[in-house]
Amino acid sequence: MLPEIFFSSLLERVDDVVWAVGCPDLQLEYLNPAAAVILGRPVRAFEEDPDLWLTIVHPDDREAVAASHDHLLQEGEVERRYRILRPGGETVWMYDRAWLMRDSDGQPLRLFGIAREVTSEMLERQRLNSTLQLHRRFLESALDPIFVVKVESDDTFVFRYNNPAHRQQTGISLEMIRHQTPDALLDKAQAAAVKAHYRECVQLKRPIQYEERLALPAGERDWQTQLVPVEDSAGRVVELVGVARDITPLKQAERQSRDAFEALDQLGQQLPGFIYQYLLSPSGEGRFLYASRRSIAIYGATPDELARSDTAAFNVIHPDDRESVRAAVEVSAATLSHWHCEYRVRHPRGHELWAEGLATPERLEGGSVLWHGYIADVSERKRLQLELEASEARFRRLATVDMLTGAPNRRCFIDCLEGELARMKRHGGKACLVMFDADHFKRINDTFGHAAGDQVLKALVYVGEQWLRGSDVLGRLGGEEFAILMPETDYQGALALSERFRRAVADLLVDAGERVVQVTVSLGVVALRAQDSPDSALERADRMLYRAKALGRNRTCGERDRASE
Repeated sequence: MLPEIFFSSLLERVDDVVWAVGCPDLQLEYLNPAAAVILGRPVRAFEEDPDLWLTIVHPDDREAVAASHDHLLQEGEVERRYRILRPGGETVWMYDRAWLMRDSDGQPLRLFGIAREVTSEMLERQRLNSTLQLHRRFLESALDPIFVVKVESDDTFVFRYNNPAHRQQTGISLEMIRHQTPDALLDKAQAAAVKAHYRECVQLKRPIQYEERLALPAGERDWQTQLVPVEDSAGRVVELVGVARDITPLKQAERQSRDAFEALDQLGQQLPGFIYQYLLSPSGEGRFLYASRRSIAIYGATPDELARSDTAAFNVIHPDDRESVRAAVEVSAATLSHWHCEYRVRHPRGHELWAEGLATPERLEGGSVLWHGYIADVSERKRLQLELEASEARFRRLATVDMLTGAPNRRCFIDCLEGELARMKRHGGKACLVMFDADHFKRINDTFGHAAGDQVLKALVYVGEQWLRGSDVLGRLGGEEFAILMPETDYQGALALSERFRRAVADLLVDAGERVVQVTVSLGVVALRAQDSPDSALERADRMLYRAKALGRNRTCGERDRASE
């Protein structure tokens, strides 16, 4: 048996945190040196304070970690991930496994465990989860059948997912396809052909397109499949994403010696957008060699019109988007890269829609470029996207605006004040700060009610908007207390503006239901200094405000002048 010193020496050298506490007092019995590096605190600190471990756990995770202790005592083992806070404020993710040791009578004797820092892993997992959620929403709503294949290290392929369109058109449910290999789903010949395509895509590390005929639960169908490789950070292909299109009608037409373009047109009529071939000559002239009749729904132009020239298509693209679409086509032509563009269309029938185009180019003899692509109406998706962006803008406004008065809130005003002080430090110049509040505001609330008080506060902001300059910032600091930032304003100018505002408020009559409220304000004025902080500037202005109140209210007080009324 190995000596005890071997194990103690091993624990002292491992990079993970190894710990042990006694039961039931939970006194620390052992903590290896790695804890000081990972947790940012000396081992002695944990010996002196048994509660320190839970104290440094992130507040959002603390309750779950504390609850896991009871689970550990009941089940004898626990596995958990949580965040801790290092002394400098840095957040670190930990992965912790703990066990319960019992004595010969079965009573809890000791808790021990191993903790490892997994910050990089968790951040990567969060990023991937966010990306996967976006991808999943797209996959679930896509009209084309889509499937995902995992590439194993031993060169085997395992299906991970198929979207609703794939399930409907193939008759293969998600439960049937998940964790299965091509050999388990297809006959031997079909499985061999499918795996050959997969290997080709993995080896080339670029998208490939092929056609195949498969016997599936929904019947024997012809498919055109585009396979796209997905690489990890090391450049290894770890997944294949397949986008399939049921081309059975087209292949049947070919087998029956029908014209290929007629079959393609039939297929195009079944799609929500239109499929096309677009030719761009070396001289820059473009036309659609082929367009399905769905082009009328997108551009209001027939296939024959588009075959003569691309003018009918480009003329209805929104003027603000037209140049970006042309530029994307030029880049695709120059680099033979996939063309993908979203843009607005002003349809000849009077409505506006969003279109999304995707195409793959090839260079022909003579220098022309031919694209094979698809353009669809994505107006509904864009509408939802724009509504989401508008909602985000409203939420951003809620974070900076006082909802009662519509004035900038304290946080927003402080940001403006910090910006002005920073400008003064860099470039010099003058600026002033004014603080004011409504005189006897509590008396107004008590006498007329809080609804009347709210009307008074809104009226003060309204008067400010009418009498102050566009460059001035009036913000509500809290309660009946307001402040005004006056950029590019000297002290005398600020006093004059403040007095004009005070007199306008004194002339104001606020409707309070059956009664009318007359209100006055007291103001404190200071000139900003380059060395000021927001707190020091507000403190000086606040002193002048209270001086104005002490002198009788309804007046303006500045640092350099006597109160005026």
